[in-house]
Amino acid sequence: GLAVRAAVKRAASASDVAASMADVRREVANLSAKTAALRNASNALRTAQRQADATYRLADDRADDVNHYEKQANRTRLAATAARKAAEKAAASADDAAAARSASASAWTAT
Repeated sequence: GLAVRAAVKRAASASDVAASMADVRREVANLSAKTAALRNASNALRTAQRQADATYRLADDRADDVNHYEKQANRTRLAATAARKAAEKAAASADDAAAARSASASAWTAT
């Protein structure tokens, strides 16, 4: 009686411990999977951040290039305007000189 009951109790207790150990193993496996998923997500975020930083630096460099070329284009435009004005002035001076020569020649032929 008593010995059998004690043996049954021990068996039930051992079976509870085994079930508890199985629960613990399942929970550890579950937590390991979650940890791995978090590690993967963290690595993906780090990679995305690096790519975003590289893209930002590239865009910043391109903006600097555009700025440089815009300044260069403005300087070229100013130089072209100055050259056009100088050419117009030279043409006007040439016209004045031709008119003066013509007047001088007319004066000579009139005498």
